[in-house]
Amino acid sequence: MTARQTKAFSVVLTYHCTPGMRQRLGEHPDWKTKIEDDPLHLLEIIMSCVHDPVRAQCQLVTQADFITTLLTCKQGTYPNEESLLDWSKQFK
Repeated sequence: MTARQTKAFSVVLTYHCTPGMRQRLGEHPDWKTKIEDDPLHLLEIIMSCVHDPVRAQCQLVTQADFITTLLTCKQGTYPNEESLLDWSKQFK
């Protein structure tokens, strides 16, 4: 590993990654073997982590959806008669 590659790795990790992304990279199974001190593997893993659909949701949108669901939750009425027990499970 050359000094330039090590410097490029640290620059990308320090200045271009959020703390959450750094944590995800550290938890990656290949961190110690392939990614650490290799800027090319680091960029490949960052690209795959960014496009991960589970984490690609904006946290504020998710919270807004939750609050909207909470505030508009009501027990079903005729013709979709929903029992109070079913409604309370949905509410929880």
